[in-house]
Amino acid sequence: MALNIVRLVALASLAVLGASFGAQPANAVSLESHHFVRHDHAARHHGLVAKRQASTRPRRCRARTSTLADGSSSAAGSSSTTAGTTSPATSARPTTTPAPAPAPTTTSRAQAPATTSKAATNNNNNNNNNNGGGGGGSGKTGIAYAGNVNVPAFIAGSRAVRYVYNWSPWKPEFMDSIPWVDYVPMFWGEKQAGDFDRLVKRGYARFALGMNEPNQEGQANISPQRGAQLWRQHLQPLKSQGYTLGSPAPTNAPSGKTWLRDFFNTCPDCSVDFIATHWYGTDAQQFIAHLQDYHGTFGRNIWVTEYACQDFSGRNQQCSGGQVSSFMQTTRNFMENTGYIQAYFYFGVLHDMNNVQYTNKLINGDSSPNTLGRTYIGY
Repeated sequence: MALNIVRLVALASLAVLGASFGAQPANAVSLESHHFVRHDHAARHHGLVAKRQASTRPRRCRARTSTLADGSSSAAGSSSTTAGTTSPATSARPTTTPAPAPAPTTTSRAQAPATTSKAATNNNNNNNNNNGGGGGGSGKTGIAYAGNVNVPAFIAGSRAVRYVYNWSPWKPEFMDSIPWVDYVPMFWGEKQAGDFDRLVKRGYARFALGMNEPNQEGQANISPQRGAQLWRQHLQPLKSQGYTLGSPAPTNAPSGKTWLRDFFNTCPDCSVDFIATHWYGTDAQQFIAHLQDYHGTFGRNIWVTEYACQDFSGRNQQCSGGQVSSFMQTTRNFMENTGYIQAYFYFGVLHDMNNVQYTNKLINGDSSPNTLGRTYIGY
């Protein structure tokens, strides 16, 4: 009998242990553990904008990390093509893998009335003429940076550099040390609306950029209709304050061009002075074809606010250092000698390139320009 009692107690103990260590719910696995091919770096380096700029200018325009939780800055979707050919897809993320981009098509200017094209062209000429000598460029070169980068050290006095932006409305204090360079605030998306309205007033800057990759999940990610509402509320009022306004900047996936067309159809009264666009791929001629297509379609001057020799197709056919150099020289030569290209911003003035190929990096550890960076800023 005693033995039976002991056995019963042992069985009961095992039952209790089994209940304690049994199968648990599987909902502990966070979606955040999934690694997105492209914009994993976007949220991180835009977070650096908020955190590190806050530490460098605590008394002025202090950034809040909460407003940049999903901030963006990087590589766009599929590559555009040269006329009559179809390029391979260079998709941004595995969650949105676009089909291969079709050949550029010509569309009616009515899709986006070019009411400000002449003003934008005049403004471009004025910018270049006022840029001053030196630097080996026309004054179209821009710096897109995030994190703890010493931008004045990178520029190193180059008068080719004309613009700086940081995917936000928070002007860095170092702008006072490079007075020939324009700071360009961005209305990244709805999360920055309050800070954008508070900071971007008359006299704060001369240019402003619209939403960042509105056609891309994880970025501004809004419909063209919502984009038009936000434009009328936050950007359109700046026109009467003397601002030159850049469009929302879509990726170079086919959905980007569609988004912009729908935006202009929804908001024909929106004052858009130039088109902002992103491009990532490995073929310089496809890059050039993309810009020609956008200019022909929308009838406005163009700012290339992100670009690099980077394959996001999933095939990992990345550019070598020599290919990056050739890509930069070809694309820069085209943009420097094309009147409707107002400004361009290479993705590379960053210490942490994240999942953009490091062969595109433009800076040394001390923020001085490396060999590729010196080519970029015209040295």
